[in-house]
Amino acid sequence: MISLRNILLISALTLPVTTLAAEWDTRYSKDEMRETTQKFVQLISENSVDFGYPYGGGTQALLAVYSEKEKLKGDKKPESLKLVSAYLRISQGQFFCEDAEYCYMSAKFDDGDIEQFKIEEVPGQPVGYIYIFDNFDVFLDKLKTHKKLTLEVFIYNAGKKQFKFNIEKFPGN
Repeated sequence: MISLRNILLISALTLPVTTLAAEWDTRYSKDEMRETTQKFVQLISENSVDFGYPYGGGTQALLAVYSEKEKLKGDKKPESLKLVSAYLRISQGQFFCEDAEYCYMSAKFDDGDIEQFKIEEVPGQPVGYIYIFDNFDVFLDKLKTHKKLTLEVFIYNAGKKQFKFNIEKFPGN
């Protein structure tokens, strides 16, 4: 099972939103003690969204798709790790679910219809992360076959905000 605490810790330490370019970046995290490797494929949004006071500026979003931590046996290479989930991260502000039971993110791929993906905040974890909870395989297939993505999420005290991504050349498997 994927440890969300470990994923968030690794992400917070190695994936600063403000330093990434607007192209896909693939990184690997190796746990020397456990002899496991985890793959992250990430992309920063093309646009910045201003939340105003008290955040004092704008933020971009980081879309990350990742594998489970796995021991690489035999000839298995880190590049072959299967992507199993995704999260969206913002450096300022916090996501807010309008409905206490369910939380959704709107997504539009290229010029297609707006789709809803169930997302989840993880209790006890930083508020700037949401995970795609349902239909990840559909989301991943669309990342592989489309060029543009707009994600709309609800931000506390700021309302619905949209982040745009150029998803061409997705390097994931």
